[in-house]
Amino acid sequence: MVDNQETNIKLVERVIDLWLQSKKEILQYLTDDCVYEITPGSTEPIVPHHGTYHGPKGVADFFSKNDDSVETKKCSRPPPSQYVAVGDKVVVAGSSTYEIVRSGVQYDSYWVLIWKIRDGKIAGLKMLFDEDAARDAWEKSK
Repeated sequence: MVDNQETNIKLVERVIDLWLQSKKEILQYLTDDCVYEITPGSTEPIVPHHGTYHGPKGVADFFSKNDDSVETKKCSRPPPSQYVAVGDKVVVAGSSTYEIVRSGVQYDSYWVLIWKIRDGKIAGLKMLFDEDAARDAWEKSK
């Protein structure tokens, strides 16, 4: 079980590194039926890239919307030794500073990523972060 957890953590670490560098490469690490949930809830109508995306094509759409709307200025995350792996899940927490592309408005937010792993690939991601900070920044950006 420990080996599987370590393998899952390494996969998530690789995908997070790609998220910050070359998002297109992430698609090869996804299952065909993966589900990305980016802060589902009250920010969806306000923040253009928040929502639920299905499959690699949907995730590519998320990355396109994300890159068109917000830039990550600073990202801090714990080293892999502090990732939590339980069963088919890996949880990672950190914080980032984001800048809204169209306005230059910046905001800070903590985040928690809950990854679901199946057969050595990403089958799901739920990303949670400070919805109030995001909503306030996007409202100022109008």
